[in-house]
Amino acid sequence: MDRADEGVRQPAAAGRAQRARRRAAVSPSVAARLRDAARKPIALIVAPAGYGKTTLLRHLTASHGEALFVDAGAGEGTFRDAVRELCEALRGISLGARIAFASSYARAMQSGRPAPLLARWLARYLEGHDATLVVDGVDRLGAEVPLFAELIERLVAELPGRLQVVLAARNDAGLPIPRWFASELCGMPLGADDLEPPAGPLPDARALFETLSELERGILRKTCLLRAFDEPLLAALGVPVRALVDASPLRALIVPDGAGGYRYEERLRALACEALRADPPAHREVAEATVDALEAAGRVRAALDAARAAHLTEHVRRLLRAHGTRLEDHGDLDAVEAALDVLPAHDDDPAVMLFRASREARNGRTDMAEAWFRHVIDRAASPPALAVEAAYRLARELVRHDRADAVELLEGFVTGQALAPKERAGLLSLLAQAYVVAQRPDDAHRASVEALELSGPLDAATRAHVHARAAYVEFSRGDAAMAREHAAVGARLAEEARLDVVAVGAYSVLYNIVYDAEGPTAAMRSLERLADCAIRCGNVDFHVYALVAAYDIDVELGDVAAIERVEHGLRAFDLHYGASPSLEGLVPGRAFLAAWAGQFGTAHDLLAPSAAQQVHYPDREALRWSEIALFAAAAGRRDAAVAALERFTDAFGRDGGHSALALRGCAVASVAAELAGAAPIALPEMPNARLDALAKSAATLVAWYRGGAALADVLAALQALHGAELGGLAKVFAALPARAA
Repeated sequence: MDRADEGVRQPAAAGRAQRARRRAAVSPSVAARLRDAARKPIALIVAPAGYGKTTLLRHLTASHGEALFVDAGAGEGTFRDAVRELCEALRGISLGARIAFASSYARAMQSGRPAPLLARWLARYLEGHDATLVVDGVDRLGAEVPLFAELIERLVAELPGRLQVVLAARNDAGLPIPRWFASELCGMPLGADDLEPPAGPLPDARALFETLSELERGILRKTCLLRAFDEPLLAALGVPVRALVDASPLRALIVPDGAGGYRYEERLRALACEALRADPPAHREVAEATVDALEAAGRVRAALDAARAAHLTEHVRRLLRAHGTRLEDHGDLDAVEAALDVLPAHDDDPAVMLFRASREARNGRTDMAEAWFRHVIDRAASPPALAVEAAYRLARELVRHDRADAVELLEGFVTGQALAPKERAGLLSLLAQAYVVAQRPDDAHRASVEALELSGPLDAATRAHVHARAAYVEFSRGDAAMAREHAAVGARLAEEARLDVVAVGAYSVLYNIVYDAEGPTAAMRSLERLADCAIRCGNVDFHVYALVAAYDIDVELGDVAAIERVEHGLRAFDLHYGASPSLEGLVPGRAFLAAWAGQFGTAHDLLAPSAAQQVHYPDREALRWSEIALFAAAAGRRDAAVAALERFTDAFGRDGGHSALALRGCAVASVAAELAGAAPIALPEMPNARLDALAKSAATLVAWYRGGAALADVLAALQALHGAELGGLAKVFAALPARAA
């Protein structure tokens, strides 16, 4: 916890400082002027220091139920810190933005177009809320003011009519006021003439600093490294509140902090910090005391930032060891990563190595991550919890890359360690997934059941992980009903616990199950939830997966307009095709689009290389070979069609003819066999109305090619396919070569 307004009282010193600065209630005329400015999406307040901007903003925040207060100049006064503060302000609406900040910000900056991507991402957390965003200190962003202004403009565009923004700055440098005014995004800014003038000239910070007594300088020196302070924090630093109250010259330059605490006016603080840094031993002593006080007050993020800024490597190491995992879990991943950069590259502390391994994994450097994780496991016999955490994180990466050696790693911990129920449940559920990768379905089921039994009394986050993984296990075993039940529970728990990555996995299983059972329109609901979670967790690959799946649905339905919309969404990411593994899913859809145009040779060439990717899934393999056979036969490539039909038969046999995808492939293959002049393929009884409509349409088409059905029968069959939400396949059948005269 690093916020000054979480469970603290306003110090008496700050209250008196407010009175010293004439922080009275906002006058009716100023309030009316602000209401008038707020008729536009963006309201601007531009006035020098001392004109009551902060008071006005705090009044506005207090008078709006969903107002979010952001101090843009917090931290180091950068665009990154301003976005982080915005995510912090969103905690009351959704913790997800704060948790996903580090990864989402990094991806946005790598894109070269950070403002649109960050706005789209942040908008998902504000959807459904009529919110007011109040931002103070915009001018402190300096050269990055235009970038922040673009973010605000884009965010307003993402939430038309639902978001009101109030920006305050000492000057308008970098703000595109003329353009905003011309486009009716804002009205005339409130200026010094509209606000309350200061009671008298503000004290000159440098002149005041020079006149401080030794007692007053001592107080300032002890407290100047704090970005914000309150009574408990002052007490932890050994600064009695009465001493600060009695230091009367300081009171005039104590100002309210956006977080609800108080801080020194920046010019005074900068002078104090400069003087302190000129005495390295004193600076180190004060920095150590500041870090300890922040940690004691529960503001671990701020403590780590302070230790990093002062290069207190031992304090950084200790804080990471004690609090690093919790910081990651609560969205302070960027603080952990920044702290790692302060430590020596050869640091062999197991906790430090664990966090470095996780960073390598996040950055896609799998081999390096694995080496670090295994080193931690070897070194971290004490405390054993660190070795367990390292094994869990490594196994998660191995499973993600379909590596069966995760089984051996996890089995060693599950059978050889005395584990707490939460640790054991997590490891067992992950082991169940590893067993699926190793093609040991019975062991996967057994491990999953044990994990579920252990997780019953545990917290929602643990149960979300366990149920989501159980859904994957049961889906891989072919138990769609049980998989659907676990996926629904896992998705609900994950959203309650704000674990968007876990929710994505659960909704992915739900999407596939519903697609097979009820068709694409019903599946779209799960896909929309998946897409929301993907954006909230800031993972571009997940969002691309959702777009590709939507593309697949639109191809299935034969909806050309919807396909064009999805294509536009993909282009919005500025991704080159092939940059994400999820984009491989576009290949079947594009092959179908080529087939709709009668370009069956192109369709075959697009689809044929993808068959090898389905080898671990007989049902998918059967469907893919049937489609390849159909496109080859329609293109007049008989040998290729016959070879593909042979591969279909093998995959269909391995599947057993039970799954929806394999049965669909059987219907497609029956038409391909007729076109290629190969041995006919008999159609089994179909388990649901969609597949039955497909089988009857395929049979009608085969009969038409043999002269046993009229063209009207074929047209009726194609219409039935559209009715069964198989319009894409109907278009393929309609484009097939005419029968011989």
